[in-house]
Amino acid sequence: MVNRKCAQMYGKPAEQYAGKFCYAEFENAGSTCHECPGAAAMKTGLMAQVERTAVRMDGSRLDTNVMAFPVFENGTVKGFIEVSEDITKRKALEEKLGEREAFFRAQFELGNIGIAIISVDRVWLRVNRRLCSMLGYTEEEFYEKTWEDMTYPADRAGSREQFDRMIAGEIDTYELDRRYVRKNGDILWVHLAVACFREQDRRVRFVIASLQDITQRRQMEEQLRQSQKMEAIGTLAGGIAHDFNNILAAIVGNAELALLELQPEAPAAGNVDQILKASGRARNLVRQILAFSRRQDQERRPVDMCMIVNEAVKLLRALVPTTIDLKTSVPADAHIVEADPTRIHQVIINLCTNAAQAMEAGGGVLEIEVSSMQIDARNQGRYPDIAPGRYVRLKVRDTGPGIDPQCMQRIFDPFFTTKEIGRGTGMGLAVAHGIVKDHGGSITAHSRPGKGATFYVLIPHVAGEIVEKSEAPPEIQRGGGGTVLLIDDEEMLVDLGTAILKTLGYSVVSSASSPEALKIFTADPQSFDAVITDFTMPYLTGYELAQEFLRIRADIPIILCTGFSSQISEEQAQAAGIRAFVMKPYNMREIAATLQAVLATRQSTA
Repeated sequence: MVNRKCAQMYGKPAEQYAGKFCYAEFENAGSTCHECPGAAAMKTGLMAQVERTAVRMDGSRLDTNVMAFPVFENGTVKGFIEVSEDITKRKALEEKLGEREAFFRAQFELGNIGIAIISVDRVWLRVNRRLCSMLGYTEEEFYEKTWEDMTYPADRAGSREQFDRMIAGEIDTYELDRRYVRKNGDILWVHLAVACFREQDRRVRFVIASLQDITQRRQMEEQLRQSQKMEAIGTLAGGIAHDFNNILAAIVGNAELALLELQPEAPAAGNVDQILKASGRARNLVRQILAFSRRQDQERRPVDMCMIVNEAVKLLRALVPTTIDLKTSVPADAHIVEADPTRIHQVIINLCTNAAQAMEAGGGVLEIEVSSMQIDARNQGRYPDIAPGRYVRLKVRDTGPGIDPQCMQRIFDPFFTTKEIGRGTGMGLAVAHGIVKDHGGSITAHSRPGKGATFYVLIPHVAGEIVEKSEAPPEIQRGGGGTVLLIDDEEMLVDLGTAILKTLGYSVVSSASSPEALKIFTADPQSFDAVITDFTMPYLTGYELAQEFLRIRADIPIILCTGFSSQISEEQAQAAGIRAFVMKPYNMREIAATLQAVLATRQSTA
């Protein structure tokens, strides 16, 4: 017999089951079911249980939990009572839970974010494969470490404070950008998002942390900040250089005039000569500042980076201590860039000198390598400040003590140095940065304490033939009686320039006002053989004044002078019809030679 509930479960009137086999009625089978609980109960005399799927009369599936209890008569098993429990809904729920668990397991293991489940006492409960690969450990190695073991020392306190606040119930989640130390010692920047699972009494049961690798993003942000900072400092340095050049021009000019009045054996002649030598050193310092700010007079031409490196290495072998092994990897074929070779040579010397000084105490290896590199969509993210294309790459690597991460943020700042007094000015890397950026390139540094430092310089590759150039410094050339219009808003420089030009044999008409100079020129433009004008002046700049002069008289030779300007270059000035572009502070020889050159050009085109 079957009871009413059993009949309802299987969908057939109870009286129709009498005299039938259970396997035929419930399982639609022709023989005893596999693992039949009734047969097991009859055989063992014990309750037997099994979960199985049956088929209702309408053909639908019925999941059941079947229990068979043996029936005894005089100590002998004579039959069994079978109890069936409908577990269809439970099984369906278990399937859904199993699918959901599989989904979350896949998300946990296959996602692109590192995930960790942590106990309240900071013990790892579970970590996914992505987190292990991010930090470079196997799963077994990972469980042997603590959270703080992997956290960058300077970031430990902040992470610990937030975690403690969560456990105390003050917060349920927090997010931080944090640094971690990979197994190989590299620094990994991550965006850390942490949440907790609480019991009903608010106690934390466990904590879930997700870690997203943002190292590349942080590097790009740091490059952008560095670029913006260098632009700001460069603008400031350029402004200082402009004012200082005006002062230096007065010192150099007056000293040269005084030296002309003195006999070579006069005691004062030696003093004036020392003033000129000191002024020359000051001028070189200003040029370094202008190189850093990336506005300096220069002449670029196609040059072979390999040749410049080989020349620099010859000098370095004499400068580098014998405890340092100097190794080079310079290809035989030309790697051509359009550059000022003197300034590129300066970059190489600055980088190698810094590297040698870093290894001075214990010796080491200094490697210099030249190669080609293509910047495209695959690696553009690492070099956001330069355009895609082919570059010549200079690599300078040392095996010294490395650079502290805090110092890495400032190594290109002017006057920043970790050396003791007298060992460096802090301008070497700043100047190198300015020169490289001015050539349309990129300079980056990679280092970690105890692992040395590597600098990479990228300069755009160009197609062309190498141009060799060598010229001797010109002698002072006196003029032939022409008339020069001299304009400068500094009265002191007007007086000085007038004296120098008269000494050189020229007649001079001068003005400290650009509007006044325009009136003078307009009144009689043919009376002047040349114009020398400062660039930075109120009302009309030297460039604007030159355009007015050329509109009035197209053949007038104009020399534009400046101590610093971010608004015009020599190429722009020449394109506008200005014959020459002279950087202050110029000396008598330079202004004499320049005047002779522009006047000769005028005569040849007359």
